[in-house]
Amino acid sequence: MRTWSILLIVSLVLLLLLEGAAWLLVGSAPLDVRYQCAANAPEEHFTIFSYGGSTVYGTPVPEYGFMAQIDAATGQAAPDRYTVCNMGEGGRDSTGELLDIEKTIHYQPDLIIVLSGHNEFLQPVFDSTMARRWRGRIASLATIRLFNKLTAKIARRLNGPAVQQAMPAILVAHDRSGTDFKARLDRYKNNVESMVLAAQKAGIPLVFGTSPSNLDEWAPVFKKIPIGEGGVRNEQSVTQILDLVEAHQFDAARTRFDAIKWEPEEADAPIVKYLEAQFLAKHTLDQQKVRREAFLAVRDADPIPWRALTRFNDEIRTAVKGKTGVTLVDVEELLGNSADDGLPGFDLITDNCHPTPVANYLIARALLDAAVPHTGESFPWSEEDANRYMTSLPKDLRLEYLLRNGVYVMKVPFFNYTASRRYLEEARTDWPSDWRSWGNLASIELMVGDPAQGREMLHRALSLQPDQKLYTGHQHTPYLRDAMKAQGLSFEMILSDEPAAEQKKGV
Repeated sequence: MRTWSILLIVSLVLLLLLEGAAWLLVGSAPLDVRYQCAANAPEEHFTIFSYGGSTVYGTPVPEYGFMAQIDAATGQAAPDRYTVCNMGEGGRDSTGELLDIEKTIHYQPDLIIVLSGHNEFLQPVFDSTMARRWRGRIASLATIRLFNKLTAKIARRLNGPAVQQAMPAILVAHDRSGTDFKARLDRYKNNVESMVLAAQKAGIPLVFGTSPSNLDEWAPVFKKIPIGEGGVRNEQSVTQILDLVEAHQFDAARTRFDAIKWEPEEADAPIVKYLEAQFLAKHTLDQQKVRREAFLAVRDADPIPWRALTRFNDEIRTAVKGKTGVTLVDVEELLGNSADDGLPGFDLITDNCHPTPVANYLIARALLDAAVPHTGESFPWSEEDANRYMTSLPKDLRLEYLLRNGVYVMKVPFFNYTASRRYLEEARTDWPSDWRSWGNLASIELMVGDPAQGREMLHRALSLQPDQKLYTGHQHTPYLRDAMKAQGLSFEMILSDEPAAEQKKGV
């Protein structure tokens, strides 16, 4: 026993010495960049903290987001009175958002805004709040931070740029009857209640928003999903029907749909129910209500639920009801009321869940109205003000908006090449000298379109940007390497193509 005690003491001493040496090399843990605004906000300012995932952050371009518009609106009303701190982060789920609140609420903001619900199924393994707290403490140790720096440096030298796999053999649908699914539902409910309680205990007003979704023009995941779990045997036929629906050729789409002999395992697939919902009548209010319920059911049954479930938005509505100092902004209802037939599509949601600039104005306006009882003044932020603000931003932000949308919607698990083409074609038309639109369009053609045209597009991209390293990373053309591999192509082969072929096809 004495020997073990000595060994334990020696081990602790060595660990303390190691931690001390590491601290001398890397210093104290830096403040998370998202928290710096909160820490540095002037005490005399009315401060607004916002928490959430990519929707709050402002994906795809933060400058277009509703928090950026709130910042502009408060700055326009009183430049020296307000500080808006956006702590949204892409992929952040309710557990992460609760931890963000716990880490920053001691800065005593005057108002908290939370939108949550889209990211509860992003992580492949159930992750408890307590586990993340401990990981955060361990990660702040100087020894761990030094180790991470060294391993990252070695990995960069050995492996080169990391690339997300574009074409997995199969995707795994979430099991609605499994314990993991139920645990995530319960965790979300508990996290929402904890966020409300944390704000109330601190005496800070809270505005909680529901999460919007693209209902009308965003199909549930069906590609590379097994039949019986939401997949279909003929993905190409379904894609062609979806293209007809997007072109509003509903009669032709219905004819193609009816001609397919759906297997029993396919008939209840969310994608089949989605197409059936597209063909429902919408002439009367009652018909529109039935149609909306059908689309909501499809969203809630999506094999990979990357849109907020009805259950999640209902948890928010329940958690804030009757609570002192807590206000609900029902963003889902707001955008539904602003959409044709009550169903938001690409006019309001740029992909599966991120608002367009127009929708971001509507959300910003609603949140500003909810803040009035706490700020003591209203904000004259009109649609004209929002348009003037957007016009004042650098014009190239529009290019980034199109490119990021184009890349996002083609990613795993969406594979929405139709929407991606639309964004990228607009980018190519308005910015013909930007190589990224050409490179990403080449990726699509090589994967699912015309390989010859894909080669020509990539040839054009290389003529605009010859640095081949830029094409193999995840930042600009994340799926090009896999697409070239599938076609057995190399950059040398592309560069040897005759450029005249481009002119011949008018690319």
